Order: sequence, then structure tokens, then C-alpha cells
Amino acid sequence: MENASKALIIAGAILISILLISVGILVMQSASGVQDQMGHQMDATELQSFNAQFSSYSGTNKNAANVKSLYERVITSNAKNNYTVTMTINGAEVNATSIANLSSKDKYLIVIEDTAGDGAYDTITVTSTSGSVTSTP
Repeated sequence: MENASKALIIAGAILISILLISVGILVMQSASGVQDQMGHQMDATELQSFNAQFSSYSGTNKNAANVKSLYERVITSNAKNNYTVTMTINGAEVNATSIANLSSKDKYLIVIEDTAGDGAYDTITVTSTSGSVTSTP
């Protein structure tokens, strides 16, 4: 009888140990999830800094040099940030050839938006307000 009692005590201790280990694993996984989520989100200061590099280009009567400079910022930003910014000119995806074909005589409307709703600019739409843009796919 004495051995059966000791066996039950040992079995209980093993079950409690397994329970504690399981709780520890759950806590670690939930903490890891929060840390991953924070790693993918920008804090308010980083977000403001990210958006500031583009916001000065927004507006009407911008020249081709402004559009080309904005394109370079988009390329640089996409290479080093988690957020991807897409840029179109007159509805076509921008590439090096379409940027080279911009007319310095034309004026452009630049609209910068946060279409994903996460606070970071992700879409830049450039529209020629005078003349036309020759774009090559």
C-alpha cells in the first residue's frame, strides 16, 4: 500500500511538471507573436519619417525633375524598407524608360496615398496635366 501511495504522488508530480512546461511554452509563443507583430509595424516616429520623404513631392504643377527625383526616392525606399511604394504615371507602372521619356515641358499632378490603411504611403499616382507622356512598358 505504501508503494502505491508513493507511485500516485510521483505520477501527480509528473503531471504537474508537464502542465507547468506547457504553460511556459504557451507564454513564450504568445510573447514571440507580439514581438513579431511589433517588428513589422512602424512606430509613429518612423512612420512620420517614412511619409515625410514623399510628402514634399505631392501637389500640382510639378516638373519632370520632381517626378524623377520622387522615382529615385521610391526605388531607394523600396530597397531598404518593409513597406513597398508603387508609382504609376498616367496609369502605367513606372520604370526607368518611362522616367527617361518624361517631357521637361510638361507639368504633373502627384498624388500620394495610403491605400492599405496602415498609415504608410504606398501608392503614388503621377498624371500629366499638360501634354502627354510617352510610356514604354
